[in-house]
Amino acid sequence: SPRYWGSVTITAGTKTTLSTLTLLNADANGDCMVSLPDFGYLKLAFLKTNIDTGWYDSDYHKRNGYINSDFSGDDEVSLIDFGYLKLNFLHTTTLYRSPLLALPLTLNKHEGLLNGESAILKIVPENREMITGAEFDVNINLLHAPTLDSVGAYLSFDPQALEVISLTQGAFPAGGSPIISRFNNESGTIDYAVGLTSGTAQGTGTLLTIKLKAKGTGTTTLNFDSNSPRNTEMFNGIAIVPLSTQIGTITMAVPIHFEPNLEHALVYPNPYAADSCGSEITFDRLSIDSTIQIFTIAGELVCEIRVESSPQKWDAKNSVGERVASGIYIYLIKDPSGNNKVGKLAVIR
Repeated sequence: SPRYWGSVTITAGTKTTLSTLTLLNADANGDCMVSLPDFGYLKLAFLKTNIDTGWYDSDYHKRNGYINSDFSGDDEVSLIDFGYLKLNFLHTTTLYRSPLLALPLTLNKHEGLLNGESAILKIVPENREMITGAEFDVNINLLHAPTLDSVGAYLSFDPQALEVISLTQGAFPAGGSPIISRFNNESGTIDYAVGLTSGTAQGTGTLLTIKLKAKGTGTTTLNFDSNSPRNTEMFNGIAIVPLSTQIGTITMAVPIHFEPNLEHALVYPNPYAADSCGSEITFDRLSIDSTIQIFTIAGELVCEIRVESSPQKWDAKNSVGERVASGIYIYLIKDPSGNNKVGKLAVIR
């Protein structure tokens, strides 16, 4: 382990074999340079600890154990190790073997303020009411982030109440590479971490979009975890950036069944806020083969949608695939019987 790189203890009557080591910390594969292959090794080992199978090398001349990505020597692979990798990224050495000294494991505190405000990782929207069986999106938004180069969001949920459909990388931080992106609907966990191999980021943006399905009834929550190694945290290099979290609450109800007609038609969310409401607007309780026309307030046709299933989704784009601008739009729904329904829809970007 890197924590023992400074010395080797040999006990009388035992055989101790030293494999080839590199003097360059974060060189996971031992090729005397820190480059993208080492980033790949780190991703494979991410969130592994010394109690996991495969932690140690399978043979003395092989570097195939997860331990080789534990650059900090704390017996787990986490964002601090990504910080070491970034510090030495594209560095090279021609030196091999011990004595090998890792950087001291000292976690500094970053001030953690942007324009006087503390960084917050929150679930948006914070409160959501859903019908059982419906699919919906929630965003993991990072607010007021000071200078950072990696952030990890680890969440837990009740798998009897919710099911994860997909995870989609957000636009923040720009140019970020996912280190891990996975979910487990049996254990009720979501693991997501993203890092920048060069440069830093700051500000506010969407880290991750989670598509969920409501399975149960009652109220349930999405919670951020803080148990090592699944510790929701943010780093600037190897300095911890203070970060607070806010949970999300979802209330689910058994659906009330309606015969599809325009009297019962629903359009939601309205207003539609692109930063907090996911990527789609829903038109619900419509008859198949109905049509939805979206117009600007000036009466220009934005797009036309044929209802193939209910609920029917609209991605808030025009007929040529461009995102519509903020403003008030008019929707006109026509069902196969010739009935019409007109309403207003607000888009906020």
